Amino acid sequence: MSTSSSPLFEAYQLSLPKPLHTPSPQISSFLYDPFSATLALRHTDSSFSLYPSFSPLSLSSLPSPKSLVPSPTSSAAFLHLRTTSNSSATTTLFLTSSSLLRPTSSTLIRFYILRDGRFGKIRVVSNHRDLEFDRSRCGVVFKVNHGVSMALSGGINVFTLYSVSSSKIWLFAARLIADEGGEEALKLMKCAVIDCCSPVFTIRVVFRVLILGEENGVRIFPLQPLVKGSHRKEKKTNNGKRYNSKNVLPKGEKTEKHSDSEKSRSVKLRQDSRDVGAFYVAFEDNKDEERIRRSVKAISIEPLSSNCFVVLDNVGDVHLLSLSYSVQGLNNRCLMKRSTQTMKVLKLSVFHDASTVTRTIWMSDGCHSVHLMMVSDMDTSTDKTEKKDTTEKLIQTSVTQTIFASEKIQDIVPLAANAVLILGQGSMFAYTIS
Repeated sequence: MSTSSSPLFEAYQLSLPKPLHTPSPQISSFLYDPFSATLALRHTDSSFSLYPSFSPLSLSSLPSPKSLVPSPTSSAAFLHLRTTSNSSATTTLFLTSSSLLRPTSSTLIRFYILRDGRFGKIRVVSNHRDLEFDRSRCGVVFKVNHGVSMALSGGINVFTLYSVSSSKIWLFAARLIADEGGEEALKLMKCAVIDCCSPVFTIRVVFRVLILGEENGVRIFPLQPLVKGSHRKEKKTNNGKRYNSKNVLPKGEKTEKHSDSEKSRSVKLRQDSRDVGAFYVAFEDNKDEERIRRSVKAISIEPLSSNCFVVLDNVGDVHLLSLSYSVQGLNNRCLMKRSTQTMKVLKLSVFHDASTVTRTIWMSDGCHSVHLMMVSDMDTSTDKTEKKDTTEKLIQTSVTQTIFASEKIQDIVPLAANAVLILGQGSMFAYTIS
């Protein structure tokens, strides 16, 4: 591999170990969790190898994985648990879904919690009749037909499960509790069910919003109306009196005592409903012949900040979405602007660093190049006096570096603002650029 200019950079090729649980070491894709620095390698048989505290810049080859997730899996995601919104302590879980055919067609969701540098199984409890923990399968049986495919998307304290066959999205909340025996367990609550009336191509749960990638744009749901009031807990105080609490997201101590008196009620709504403040933002109009000829779909959504996102469509164009709202959806205060880069993008990933106003976007054409683009000066103000200048101020972008690969690129994931992990056809490479 080489670079298009002469910056200071280091390249590392990582040899892949032969997993014990699969006949081939081939990797089809990977996930990376920046909170725990965990790399999840998905093998061609749909199993996963998990590497917590992954540091490729100090390795010449990957060691044997500390945790293995057996096949089959249809989808996977990381879930993070926090006790308060401003808490720095984060508990990381790895989730997978798979199909169950017996005794009835349903979906199995497995939860693996990171403890002492290793992912392990955890008991799950729920008061919902269609969610049942199966100890023999080490997961939760969700009594919904798996169908063609399921897609998981994780956030902080919440995650979603999307069924293509059922055309439904389920929003779940989770928190750590102490079960009847005093052991650590995961409390699972079904908060909302969204009936989909149009195809969904990607889902992100981030910064207290739920964003759906749809045809010709994205749809945004504020999370608070979906989870607030969905669960009513009845607890005893020290003097024996009872009180009700409607807060779903965990506040206070990390581990709470499980109470069977907790009652759950799921919010039900349509995808195109505006009842909870949801709204749709269309892609910027343009006269590109390919975009006119093809059905343009939002296939990837990455956060740049709490109110700015980058959206990739299936044509290969990149869009910057700027939001300005309080709680309810205000679609007249949103902007979607198409980036001016000429390359058609196939893979896109963002490294988010809250300490800087500059954001790093890694992009690949899916062939042999990876581009590093810097996004800065994101003025998302929509004040009437500045409205004319908002579009011009929305983004300032520049491609600062380009990496050329000898192998066709399958996947990319940022490790830092100046470091990226590249999956080729048979190799993995880590790059740092300075």
